[in-house]
Amino acid sequence: AVYPNPATGQLNVRWTSSNSYNAALSIHSITGQVLKRNTIHVAEGYNYFAIPLQGMQPGTYFIKVTGNGVDYHRKVIIQ
Repeated sequence: AVYPNPATGQLNVRWTSSNSYNAALSIHSITGQVLKRNTIHVAEGYNYFAIPLQGMQPGTYFIKVTGNGVDYHRKVIIQ
């Protein structure tokens, strides 16, 4: 889940995983440009990541988490 949407200040990403692995968490512009990218460690069980939005202009973006066969995409609006 990605919340709040629309977001200001911080965006939260959470999900449950059946195993642990490293993944890439990124924010992309509507044109596909990577604006932020971090490597995260996903643990078995519940995972929560907070993404600060300071410096991000209002608009529509995509959050992507990829790794270990996971390809999670969500559209988000930053106000």
